[in-house]
Amino acid sequence: MSRTVLMFGAESLLGSHLVAEALLSPREPGEFIHCGVSSTPLPGARTGPLEAIRHAARHLAPTMSEGVREELLATRLRWVLPGEWDTPVDELWCLSSAALATLPRSRVGELNLVSEPSVSTVELERQLAEQCGARDIPWRLLRPGLLLGVPSEDGTGWSEGLLPLLSVLHTLKHEVEERAPEYFDHHALRIRAPIDARLSVLPVHHAVKLARGLASRPDTRGRVLDLVSSAPLPFAELCEHLGLEYGLSLLAVDEHESLAPVDQLFQLRLRDLERHLHMSPPGGSEQLYALAGVEPRALTMEPRAWQSMFRAVRKAQDVARMERLRRADTLWSSLRRSTVAVGGDSKLECLAGGMGEPPVVILNALGQGLRYWARLVERLLSKGRRVLLWEPREATRPLLLEDQVKDLEAVLGAEGVSRCHLVGWCTGSSVAVEFSLRHPDVVVSSVFLNPSFKCDGGPKELDTDYEETLEPLFRMLVRRPAMVTSVMNSLRTRASALPPESTEVLSLMNRDLVAEVLAPFRTEASTLDYARQLIDFWAYDVRARAREVRAPVLLLGGELDRVASAAAACEVARRFPDGRYVEVHAGTHYCLYDRPALVAEVMERFFADPRQVDGLSGEVERVT
Repeated sequence: MSRTVLMFGAESLLGSHLVAEALLSPREPGEFIHCGVSSTPLPGARTGPLEAIRHAARHLAPTMSEGVREELLATRLRWVLPGEWDTPVDELWCLSSAALATLPRSRVGELNLVSEPSVSTVELERQLAEQCGARDIPWRLLRPGLLLGVPSEDGTGWSEGLLPLLSVLHTLKHEVEERAPEYFDHHALRIRAPIDARLSVLPVHHAVKLARGLASRPDTRGRVLDLVSSAPLPFAELCEHLGLEYGLSLLAVDEHESLAPVDQLFQLRLRDLERHLHMSPPGGSEQLYALAGVEPRALTMEPRAWQSMFRAVRKAQDVARMERLRRADTLWSSLRRSTVAVGGDSKLECLAGGMGEPPVVILNALGQGLRYWARLVERLLSKGRRVLLWEPREATRPLLLEDQVKDLEAVLGAEGVSRCHLVGWCTGSSVAVEFSLRHPDVVVSSVFLNPSFKCDGGPKELDTDYEETLEPLFRMLVRRPAMVTSVMNSLRTRASALPPESTEVLSLMNRDLVAEVLAPFRTEASTLDYARQLIDFWAYDVRARAREVRAPVLLLGGELDRVASAAAACEVARRFPDGRYVEVHAGTHYCLYDRPALVAEVMERFFADPRQVDGLSGEVERVT
């Protein structure tokens, strides 16, 4: 009779590979693998647990034909929904500590729990003793080291093991090169680490062999077992491997060495790795490998093998990034378009995508096009959100704040929207505030990205240099329109100027956006209109109205925002009854374009539960 194997947590890197290995190598004829999931994946799903398992199977059995792998998935894999399992289990795997909460009530032959770094071993042992002891369930606690593998694009594995280091390295390199393409040709990327730091980096397919070997031994029950490398990797050697693969000079330096701003940002984003750099790798690998029935030499990694693994990860990152960029570049053509009348002969070109409710409604900054939003909207749509936005409309006069509010009312009416989340960028935040006061029952919550709250009579000491320069120029321009050519040329030069020092690279604007930023100053007429629009917006004081806004509000500022004042946003956040402020470390005015994954993550957390976002009453939370 076949053993019954039940596994919870298949989307993780190790979890997906353990499930795939069990599917590819049945220990008994007719053995089924049952996976616990919150909802049954569709057969053609390209995200979620099914894709994670499919992806792992490709890596574990690269020579097996796609047809054979798919047949194994179809015939041997079964999905289990919460509360639906009521038959005995011979072998239960909880591939995350959260899965302990889903233990079936039926008989369990043995339990294997894979721990996570965020949960202490002492706490997990307590939970195991509590839940398994009362039911006489034999257990093992497996603690993986720094795993290395290639997760599926949307899998949870990118946050596991050594992969956060590779993700940060890949992301930061592209962030910097989109602003200063030759930066890493002239500057090394440095990270502080002890000179003798070593890391227990373990390829995920090696971890699978160890875990399955240990789980097959009755004498390993009731023990904590470390899945570690038999030969820890010196951190300096790791940096050399990664530098070669990612095309830069990556150096481990003494902890007293000074760091450039880019290095500091790199170090900050890797703070979870620091504890591994300052601790000795776990010992006892000889006994562990003997228990698992694995010869240590069989799992020894030569330099060429390491380089091959890092190349596989980097290529997967490149493919995922290019696919994201492709989707963002073609996004607007993929959305549903409609025309909305907004009074007289004026019309708005509205774009809509996604099916989730309530929708996310985008409020753009004055005078700006939609390119800034493409990457963030693509992220929101990929998370199942319904998104509404519209193209800037032509007008015979400057569109004032009142016009922007009426445009929003018209779009929501045409789309039949009764409840929504508002997301305003820069001056769009003021539109959201005024709309919230007029229609408090419509707004579920508001997110203000790099909001501009400069206003007449406001605290001048909070203004940015850009705002200080712009105000007298625009007020003079409204009084003396004949000066428009001189002002336009001055502003175009200022907007496109590059900081002189390489140390200021993080404050640079993404080069993709230069033409977009200059759009308000493309003609004399557009420059005059933009001046009149901003003067109208400066007459609107959000500070005086914030206390009347009932819905939760999240304000996201950028530490290096040179356009809108992060200090002003922090101060205004305290005035909203249910406001909170989040500041992106080294973030510019264009966080929505530079850091779309981060911004989308913060927004999703806020939409799900505003209390999940720290920084209530305007206290600053640094998000890296």
